[in-house]
Amino acid sequence: MLPHFYHERQRKRKKRLMLTGICFFAVLSTVCLGVFFYQPTKTTGVSKPANEPILEANASLELTTLYECGHSKTRLLPLPDNLIGKSQEEAAQLYPKWRILNFNESFLVAEEKEGTECDDHFHLFLKDNTIIVTNSKDKTHIITEQTINLNLLTEEDQQILKAGIFINSEYELLEILESFQ
Repeated sequence: MLPHFYHERQRKRKKRLMLTGICFFAVLSTVCLGVFFYQPTKTTGVSKPANEPILEANASLELTTLYECGHSKTRLLPLPDNLIGKSQEEAAQLYPKWRILNFNESFLVAEEKEGTECDDHFHLFLKDNTIIVTNSKDKTHIITEQTINLNLLTEEDQQILKAGIFINSEYELLEILESFQ
């Protein structure tokens, strides 16, 4: 005959085994039901993160225009009305030519490429005893005229100025005009 504790252990072992089986069956049935009844949720729209910045009415716009000639012009502008209350993605859709560099509630920094030359290119030439400066885009629009003493110029300089010279910045133009005074 076996000792009393042996039969007690056997009963406990059977109970544990039965409990483990029941738990395993419960988990397995839950997983199976979940897989059987699972249906993916369908989204009808694009969800936006709750913390996405939106442009406020008093926001500013810093727009840098990059010209084909290599020059750039940066301007600080009031925000256009159609951008108020818009997100970065919406702003990019409204202005596809802009590359947005910085975006927050109160400030939008963008740049755009312009396929033309900027207005800081000039044509300077000598007519009689007058230096005439025009914009290189519109040679009929005279920007400034300055009378000079031709005796101060060499014959070679006069020929160069009569043919005309192109100037690539307003600073360079001012330097050249200053040299004739």
